[in-house]
Amino acid sequence: MNERAYKTLRKLVGLPYRQGSKEYPAQPPASAEEVIVQLKKTNIAGLIIVGYVIPMLVLWLMIFKPF
Repeated sequence: MNERAYKTLRKLVGLPYRQGSKEYPAQPPASAEEVIVQLKKTNIAGLIIVGYVIPMLVLWLMIFKPF
């Protein structure tokens, strides 16, 4: 997920980026339309699960102690 979505986005907005284990310098930023297209391709479901669902599950287990 990181390699495909966020590293490509870093490259498009003109920040230094990595491909594999190689680090590349910043390039001129792409157009706003290209950045918007890349943002729409980005799937945030994994971030939502890690950021909200897992902590909520842990808190629920700590508060209600079902086991």
